[in-house]
Amino acid sequence: MKGKQVLRMNGGNGETSYAKNSQLQNTMISQNRPITEAAIVDFYRTTFSHSISIADLGCSSGPNTLMFVWEIIEAIQKVCSILGRPLPELRFFLNDLPGNDFNTIFKSLPEFHMKLMNVKGIDYGECFIAGVPGTFYGRLFPSKSLDFVHSSSSLHWLSRVPPELDSEADTPLNKGKIYISKTSPSCVLNAYLVQFQKDFSLFLKSRSKEVVAGGRMVLSFLGRLTADPTTEESCHQWELLAHALNEMVLEVVEMWLRKESRRRVNCTEFRSEILHGWLERTGGSLERSRLCLRRNGFLRSSLERTADGIGGVPELRGDASVPGPGTGQVAPAGTAAPPAPAEETAPFSRRIDRMESAGYHLMWYPSAIELLINGLLEKERVDSFNAPYYSPSPEELESVIQGEGSFVLNRLQLYEVDWYPTDSDNIIQTEITDTAEKQNSMGGNYVAKTIRAVVESMLQNHFGEEIMDDLFRRFGDIVGEYLSRKRGKYINFVISLTRIQG
Repeated sequence: MKGKQVLRMNGGNGETSYAKNSQLQNTMISQNRPITEAAIVDFYRTTFSHSISIADLGCSSGPNTLMFVWEIIEAIQKVCSILGRPLPELRFFLNDLPGNDFNTIFKSLPEFHMKLMNVKGIDYGECFIAGVPGTFYGRLFPSKSLDFVHSSSSLHWLSRVPPELDSEADTPLNKGKIYISKTSPSCVLNAYLVQFQKDFSLFLKSRSKEVVAGGRMVLSFLGRLTADPTTEESCHQWELLAHALNEMVLEVVEMWLRKESRRRVNCTEFRSEILHGWLERTGGSLERSRLCLRRNGFLRSSLERTADGIGGVPELRGDASVPGPGTGQVAPAGTAAPPAPAEETAPFSRRIDRMESAGYHLMWYPSAIELLINGLLEKERVDSFNAPYYSPSPEELESVIQGEGSFVLNRLQLYEVDWYPTDSDNIIQTEITDTAEKQNSMGGNYVAKTIRAVVESMLQNHFGEEIMDDLFRRFGDIVGEYLSRKRGKYINFVISLTRIQG
């Protein structure tokens, strides 16, 4: 999956739009402000020009886009006042992928220019704003045409999923996960690192052609504090989203079994303990369970017997890889795979528990088996999805900058940002009387909306539009439960760079 084809923030001004769910990114831009102002002041002190060209890469849409433009103008006005210089002509270039909602930005420009005139005394002839669609992993501007480059909350997105993990690969390497996790094999971790190194090096090389000598860049994006890429601070939201997807896989199984059980045709009724026992014998893993079904020929036997008009649960027929047949079981006794980690099986266990608590009776017959296999194939869709994302460590970041060699790193600042900021950031207003449960529920809903506004386009492209509402409702519930136990936080990197002479 190539990121530039499917990655875009939700456009418009609806309830799931980026414009209405980007308070988190607003906080990060505010954190960048002192470093951005310092870079602007330092550049303008040493370089007098009648015009300044500024690019915002990964501008997205909504209020944050023009907030950055406003803050840059304020910083330049401030330094001009200190130095006794007139305000230079300002040229802003707003860049994002072609699928970005540029129309919303353009529609807001007349009001923005009016505000500039009324508050700052700057008319249309002194500030020019243009859109530049395209990927920043490559050239966007003429040589030596930019004085200042800014990018916020964008460079953690890769140009593509690492090729080893592409959905078209024959064998999924990161089963049950959609990003790096503690259960991911080392080859997955390395594939992500290599892709980040390629992309960020290309980004710097492209900007080195476009930024004048002595020009500045201020970049901010999500990272991690430690060398270990599997820590919660760098990947746990992806882990929770994978849990929501995996829970929906089992929902498909239950839904079809409920539907088919009402028909009571050519079937034998048995309680859900049998399905539960099957999952236990296979370590609670749907992938392992699917393997058992394929090996023991149970599905083939079922279809053959039903075709002959024989009802009931057929006798299992084993093969060399599955020791011993069994009767009246979903999988033969003694064929258990090693238990799967508890965090992987939790969504499935919760679903089975709900089925049992309802006293639900499953009807086991060929059409249900076939639909069960279809449900398991849904899991293969989860296995084949991997996010084009990477949160680097400071050491990985510095290594790429030094290796590319066109910029000097002036400053690297790290900030913590809560998933659900309710205290010092004052983003979410809550009542003192709110219960902890309500706070966690609100937090889960807030995080789900924030993440949905950013990643929904990718998920729709892979899984389809029809599951999105249900997926993010579940995700919000899972995040709320997580926030009842732990504090969720992002690590925001802000770096200041100067283009080396030459």
